[in-house]
Amino acid sequence: MLGPLLFTTYVSPVGELIESYGIYYHQFVDDTQLLVTTNSTDVSLAIDRLAHCSAAVRRCFLLNGLQLNAGKSEVVFLGTTAQLRSGADVTTIDVAESNLEVAPQLKSLGVIIDSHLRFDSHAKNVRHPGVQFPYPRPSPSAWFSYQRCRPNGGVQYCQFKT
Repeated sequence: MLGPLLFTTYVSPVGELIESYGIYYHQFVDDTQLLVTTNSTDVSLAIDRLAHCSAAVRRCFLLNGLQLNAGKSEVVFLGTTAQLRSGADVTTIDVAESNLEVAPQLKSLGVIIDSHLRFDSHAKNVRHPGVQFPYPRPSPSAWFSYQRCRPNGGVQYCQFKT
């Protein structure tokens, strides 16, 4: 088992590798999260970039005596309903040389994130029965307005556990 400082020393250089593929990332303790943005016409290109990048990250970790845990890795598409339709035929994605099913939601740092970014599942999970939120739930049109303002193309999201 590596201590926090040694683990950080091993994992930090991987950021440059990820960025070389044009992919965004976030690292927190033992999580490395890859985020790929795409528009609806280039979904397959983005998935290929994710596959190549995650395989390179896996090899880099293996060279440093670390291993990705495919059993704890998850993939979800994020976007508006129209954006999600462009990737609807994609049911599995190759991540770090493992085929992962595209999930309707995942948990990231304790927050349940669903493909429409509505956070309904998260709110149901953390709210105690009988406790009301101090504000009314936004109307569907308010949600639609929020989603329309998001960047064009949606996001493909991948989370690794090392």
